[in-house]
Amino acid sequence: MSKSNVFWWIILGGWMAASTWWHVCKIKLLCDPVLSEPVRYQRPDSPLSIQDGHRFSVTSQKNISFALSEEMPNWMPVQHLLDSLASYLRANPDRKLTIVGHYLLSESNKSEAMNLGLARAEQMKQLYVLKGAPEGQIITLGESAQSLPTSQDSLLQALNFNFSAIEAAPDPTLVTSRPHTDIFTPIDLYYSPGGVQYIKTPENEKFIATTRQYLAANPEKKLLLTGHADNTGSEQINMKLSQNRAEHLKRQLTQAGLSAQQLLTDAKGQNAPKKSNSTADGRAANRRVAIVVQ
Repeated sequence: MSKSNVFWWIILGGWMAASTWWHVCKIKLLCDPVLSEPVRYQRPDSPLSIQDGHRFSVTSQKNISFALSEEMPNWMPVQHLLDSLASYLRANPDRKLTIVGHYLLSESNKSEAMNLGLARAEQMKQLYVLKGAPEGQIITLGESAQSLPTSQDSLLQALNFNFSAIEAAPDPTLVTSRPHTDIFTPIDLYYSPGGVQYIKTPENEKFIATTRQYLAANPEKKLLLTGHADNTGSEQINMKLSQNRAEHLKRQLTQAGLSAQQLLTDAKGQNAPKKSNSTADGRAANRRVAIVVQ
């Protein structure tokens, strides 16, 4: 066979291969991989278990569910668990419940909360409060999840429940010992264990009022809000808690008249302690948001 014939046979073979690929892949669309939804998987049996070590334990073969992109929980299948938990919190004022709500990134957040997970946790908190649980013993957090089990188009296991001991509020001398001097001197706002509402004092309120006036007159300036937490609980939860503190303070300052464009937030979790976490006073000093004018 001559070289010219070989060349044309190669051209013909290539043309046939390309034609076959076009027919199969582009016309019949048989080459594209079958895409499955990566964030949901069917799990008809998804039991619920809430435990506080040896102190308290309830389980159910049913679970709390949420419709996609919705914050309202379907809690009726586990109503008896909610009643038991509310009673346990009332009888144990030294225990704190942290509810972590989860959401998928594919869901839309129609609530007023920072994210859908936090909105779901807040809805559960209000249910417990209505059943008699002390509001101050329940902390809420929200975070995204890579996947959540489903049942009949509803999400399951979108809530986690964690217990811990309640520490006393910070020593009043801690939050009042540093008088306000000027806005260029950084100031710390302190928090009760697990809380996102800072402890107000005349000094820090004076700082905020002065800062509002300064930022209004200097629109190029920024205010950096850095959230911190003590080491109670997991590092992941403390990072979320410190972020929630900073973001909640930003919303409060915005409502007080500061421009959101001039407010920056950061979160350090338990990784930048001001004092040792080995004592109650040290942990109280670490539950803070540091404010710096930039």
